[in-house]
Amino acid sequence: MWIVYLSLAVQIFFGIHAIKTGRPFVWVLVIILTSLIGCLAYVIIELAPEWWASRGGRQVKNAIGNKIDPEKNLKAAQKACEQVDSIQNLMKLAEQYVLLNRYNEARELYTKSMTGIYAEDPQIMLGLAKAELGVGNFEAVVNVLDKLKATNPTFKSPEGHLLYARALEGAGRIPEAIHEYEAMGNNYPTPEPACRLAQIYKAQGNQALADELFQSVVKRSLSASKLFNETNKEWVKLAKREVGGAR
Repeated sequence: MWIVYLSLAVQIFFGIHAIKTGRPFVWVLVIILTSLIGCLAYVIIELAPEWWASRGGRQVKNAIGNKIDPEKNLKAAQKACEQVDSIQNLMKLAEQYVLLNRYNEARELYTKSMTGIYAEDPQIMLGLAKAELGVGNFEAVVNVLDKLKATNPTFKSPEGHLLYARALEGAGRIPEAIHEYEAMGNNYPTPEPACRLAQIYKAQGNQALADELFQSVVKRSLSASKLFNETNKEWVKLAKREVGGAR
């Protein structure tokens, strides 16, 4: 008997959905007259294509595609460069190399792209900084980003700010790194700066400040969205582990 009630509930749900979303009335009739088969057809024919075309659907498709063929986007970018050797295509290819941690190849392309009117392009310089950080050229990152700020004073990039702080830390310029991490504070889109700063304080023996920062990350995660916690799970997990260990 419960199957009948479940079927009825599903029919009512999709029937209301079809009406509220302005679908052709024929779908309401199909759902009512053919029960679960009609509901399934409604999902496959009407809802699934729409969902796959949405931003969330595209993200899922891209994630699945990257699992099956991690270099799919790289191959597409390489092919585009072979067809048209433009700065835009070179940048897209360099971005794919960065995503695959092939930093030396990315660095070569970004350097090649910095010519003519693109010699001081902020996006190319930011990409070059990411590539330099990937290969451990910390002072080079600092130099590139200092030049970026000098040549593009109105350009703002939270990602660039974090790269700068990480490069200073990697170069052993800890007081300067602390200053940059502190400047980002809790206004940064992710908890990474707070966690990195906390790790510095912990290494310096300043456990109280480290704990305070880790606790702020945990508190932020509790009121944040599921997407925030999923995207930043590495840092949230680190903060929770540190807070748990401090008790």
